[in-house]
Amino acid sequence: MPPSGTPIVVYFAGTGLGIILSRATIPALGAQRRIAWVGMGLAAGLATLVSWTAASSGGEEPAATTDERACGLCAA
Repeated sequence: MPPSGTPIVVYFAGTGLGIILSRATIPALGAQRRIAWVGMGLAAGLATLVSWTAASSGGEEPAATTDERACGLCAA
């Protein structure tokens, strides 16, 4: 069974939401833009910590890379 595409979808969806959020909020704040950027930076840092712990809490060993599919240049 091929691996799930869910992680990459979540990754790109998060990026897109960040772009939309910054586009909607930063210009509207006018003089308080610096505060908004600091707030968004802190939110990004928090999201990184949460995703880092979620990604590393699986307890699974990484898959071996001897599979033929792991090498794009390998002859099939």
